[in-house]
Amino acid sequence: MVALITNVEIRNFKGIKQCGIEDVKRINVFIGKNDSCKSTIIESIYYSLSESLNPNLRNIFGKRSNVFWGAKELWFNYLTGNPITTKIMFDKASVEMKIGLHETSKEDYYLDSYMEMRDFKTNKTHGQTIANYSKDFSTVTKGTFGVGLFDHLSDTVGDELNTYFEEMKFLDSSDKNDIISI
Repeated sequence: MVALITNVEIRNFKGIKQCGIEDVKRINVFIGKNDSCKSTIIESIYYSLSESLNPNLRNIFGKRSNVFWGAKELWFNYLTGNPITTKIMFDKASVEMKIGLHETSKEDYYLDSYMEMRDFKTNKTHGQTIANYSKDFSTVTKGTFGVGLFDHLSDTVGDELNTYFEEMKFLDSSDKNDIISI
């Protein structure tokens, strides 16, 4: 059985202060005006889950713009004091990604991504830092990329989530001319 997302909670990410989506189905359609955070919801889910396999927060920048922004652009209203969190509930487990910004001096900072997984079958939780990024995202100073996380889940749950994470694809309007992606 393939893992399926059932609920999503997002906090402090880009234009979203707080968002909850319940009763997620296999196919979901988000309809709204431009700049109403439809793509932001999908980005939050996609980047949170794929971060565990390969550090990719740097890929958020430039996805929908040619401008390379600073990390503070990821936070709702640039309020970096609270972590960005995306909690994704599956039918057998939950995954929570936290992104924190840590200032080392007035002009320097680094970003880290932390992931926690809970297996509903065993009710065990395991969390670890996935990656630390330099200020300009050019360097990843730590990287575990989900290996240890999946090992702490029961076999079937870990395998299902790992397969789901590896096979997911984020499609948005920028992909409309990319036949291979579609």
